[in-house]
Amino acid sequence: MDHQPPWELFSPEALSELLCGNDDAARCVRDIARCSHTYDDLIDRDKPVPDAVIHDLIWTLLIALPVNPFYRAHQDVIRPVLITGILNWQAANDIERSGCEEELRLAHVLRYAVADVLLICMEITGGHEHAMRHARRARLMSQADTWAHYSSEHTPTENTNVQTQTD
Repeated sequence: MDHQPPWELFSPEALSELLCGNDDAARCVRDIARCSHTYDDLIDRDKPVPDAVIHDLIWTLLIALPVNPFYRAHQDVIRPVLITGILNWQAANDIERSGCEEELRLAHVLRYAVADVLLICMEITGGHEHAMRHARRARLMSQADTWAHYSSEHTPTENTNVQTQTD
């Protein structure tokens, strides 16, 4: 089964284009994405997280991100997007336990809600028209897991007692 989506995947060049060449904005988005992936790995416990990665997480969150000039200038706009991204990611983890396929489809998308940080950073760096014009590309680039792959990891086996509807 192919785990790669058919759309453009993240690249530093594409990120730079989406953020109008703003290096501080690109570093901010990359740092947040890297921290999000580490957070996910620590909570899911689906793969080992080396000490160096945990050290990088703490350094980034406590030192690098707070001194990033772009983050400092726009943290009042970025922080609420991060809050909703974290809450959506936590909701997705709860939803995954439901076993309901429709809920799983929602969880699959919610897990990537922190990618909204990229959208708001595009709005900041390039304005509303730029962000609107490139929103689809940015969202797709941020969603690196296909439904086929995600559902194969979360579809219950025939022997499990699974809730199929929500009340």
